[in-house]
Parts: sequence; structure tokens; C-alpha cells
Amino acid sequence: MISSQDESIYDLFMLVNQLLNLIPDNIIAATFTTHYTALVPLDPRNLTMGYKKVAERAFKPNMLGLCIFSLILGFAVKQLDSKADTIRLILQETNALVMHVIMGLIKIMPIGMFCWMCVEAINMKSPEKILTQLGWFVATAMFGFSVIWFILYPIIYVAIVRKNPYKFLLNIMPAMIVAFGSSS
Repeated sequence: MISSQDESIYDLFMLVNQLLNLIPDNIIAATFTTHYTALVPLDPRNLTMGYKKVAERAFKPNMLGLCIFSLILGFAVKQLDSKADTIRLILQETNALVMHVIMGLIKIMPIGMFCWMCVEAINMKSPEKILTQLGWFVATAMFGFSVIWFILYPIIYVAIVRKNPYKFLLNIMPAMIVAFGSSS
């Protein structure tokens, strides 16, 4: 039997480990699964009996754990300097290999997207209805963006800076065009 104080300390560490997934117990498993705490009824036929906490895994990458592991590994490799040349070389070659594969995928992605869009266009039941809905969506989005960019942001800019907001918007137009063109 665990005492109340021990259970509180245990829950604190499990909260950090399972809910935030800061420290993965297995780095390979962390690339595919993440921890979470499930509440399982003590008696499935009588839910008033209470629940117990059970550590479970979900099929979802533990990105936070992977980032923490990568940071620790990077700091260790940096601290070891010449002693870690082998691991540094392995990481650099792995990075070059992954970047080569990703660049290849990026080059063929427009062809795949075009083919996928063609299949979707062929399978459409009512193209005119979908195009009408898409047109209304684009018009609504553009209206909302216009209100934000040309009314709301200038009001905030004038309230804080006390200068002409449209001159500022004109100066950042190249950045806005790049952001709009890249959907970022």
C-alpha cells in the first residue's frame, strides 16, 4: 500500500513524465508512441466504486521527448568535442541523407498533388456546389483578412505608435506577399 504522501510525489513525477512526456523511457518507442494516464474503473459494472490510474501508450510521436533527447545529445556531443567525432559524423551523414530524401520528395510532390487533385475532381458528385462553397469560403476569408489588416491592425498601430499605419503596411508589403504566397 502506498501512503498518501508517497502517492503525491509519485503523481508529481508521473505528471511530468506521462503528461508532458519530457523524459522518454525508450527513445525508439518515443518516435512512435507517447505516454498518457488512463482512468480505468475498478469495477466495470459499478462505476461508483472509483477509478485507478494506469499508464498507457498512444500511437502518436512523443515530439517533446524527442526534442529534449536531441538537445541533451547535442549538448553532450558539443561538450565532448573531439571525443565525439564519430557520433558527430554519423549525425551529419544521417542529416545529409534525410535532407536528400526530403528534397527528392519535395521535387515530386507537385506531381503527386496534381494527380490527387485530378482523382478528387473525377470523384466529385457536384462540382458546382463544391466550387460555390469554396468561393464563399475564399471570399469570407479574404473579407476577414482585409478587416484585420486594414482596419483592426491600423487602429492598434495608431493607438500604440501614433504614426501612419498605412505607410508601415506599405513598407512590409514584400514580406506579406512572400507570406501569402507560401501560405505561412
